[in-house]
Amino acid sequence: MDISGFSRYWCSLNFKFTPDNNILIICRGITGNINGYSKISKSGNHKWSLAGVNSLTVGDAAGDAFGNTYVVSASTTVANSTALRKLNPAGGQIWLSNYPLTAFRVEVGSDNSPVACGFPNTGSGGSSFLKTDSSGAILWANPNADSTYNFLLHAQMMMDSYNNAYLAAGVLTGMAVCKVNSNGSSAWSIVTAGSNSSAFALGSDYNVYVVGGATARINQPAPCVSPGGNSTINITSTNAVLQWNFVPGADQYEVWYKKTTAINWRKRFVNSTNKKVTINNLTCNTAYIWQVRTVCDTTGVDVTSPFSALTTFVTGACTPRFSENETRNENNFDVYPNPANKEVYLTFEEKGEYNISIFDLSGKLMKAFTLNATDPETPNQINISMLAPAIYILKVNDGSTTTSRKLVVID
Repeated sequence: MDISGFSRYWCSLNFKFTPDNNILIICRGITGNINGYSKISKSGNHKWSLAGVNSLTVGDAAGDAFGNTYVVSASTTVANSTALRKLNPAGGQIWLSNYPLTAFRVEVGSDNSPVACGFPNTGSGGSSFLKTDSSGAILWANPNADSTYNFLLHAQMMMDSYNNAYLAAGVLTGMAVCKVNSNGSSAWSIVTAGSNSSAFALGSDYNVYVVGGATARINQPAPCVSPGGNSTINITSTNAVLQWNFVPGADQYEVWYKKTTAINWRKRFVNSTNKKVTINNLTCNTAYIWQVRTVCDTTGVDVTSPFSALTTFVTGACTPRFSENETRNENNFDVYPNPANKEVYLTFEEKGEYNISIFDLSGKLMKAFTLNATDPETPNQINISMLAPAIYILKVNDGSTTTSRKLVVID
């Protein structure tokens, strides 16, 4: 491995993989206040080196998806400040700016913007975070991310896939971790027993695992975000299968759809374990639009994120089931979620009074009631908590015709 520009008097402090599939090495001089940085390929070939950077603080570096590198060190020209410089893929300096904190760490989020972290001032405790854009302009600053804990021994910084920033540190008598939201606001800070923190990791369950004088797990709810992604729409006759990305922490999804010429939307609730829904009885050769949003229940009250991207689809060629002059010979309704456990929703294409009956597979009547559907766009909630897990037949009669659907009840 070639780290040109470094002598045997350098000590490697850390190394990181970069989004452009290379490796950054962060070094500190064994004597003197000097930092060094180098970038190599995964096969060990030298890319560039930056040696002899005067700094009273341990430095750090992180890369973006374009091959650029952000480097932090203590400023030699401005007291109590950090020098953040941006290097191009060849190691040439694009810009250098000074910022009001004493940073030890830097990471780059999925938005390719750097976040630096350290003490608010030289020689003081605490946790200060600052984020800039790719040009060096400050996007936000949080000089007191750890509240009153006064973190001292900064060990490791990390960012999650939602661009939230974390710092593991210590307060001499305990392991400490704090989190800063992607908008710069303080999320939480916590101190646990076990002397100072040495390192931490984010689990697939979105909890924080920290080690040091002890081992601890810090629970936090998974974020609830809009499904996003590239949804796949398969159109068959008068049905559309709508798919989206799974969202950790989802309580359920809302699927909204309507004709492009319509004013009112129709809404479907989808169980959080699913990530697709079939919309039936669409009008032939007609454009529809649909949106999906995640519904979370992390505080006892549903909090909805913004809709995912708007999508337009057109039903395929088909033979209309009814002409304008014909009378419908069956009730068009939907039941969801299905399977269900405690409640289901019924929606009808036409308003009116409906007689609802639920039978088990032996033909025994389990529940019967009359439902007055006053608005075709509004779901009608049905309590099924009295039904044991099994398969049932749900029948709907409007006074002249009866339509059946299979209903699956689960624990």
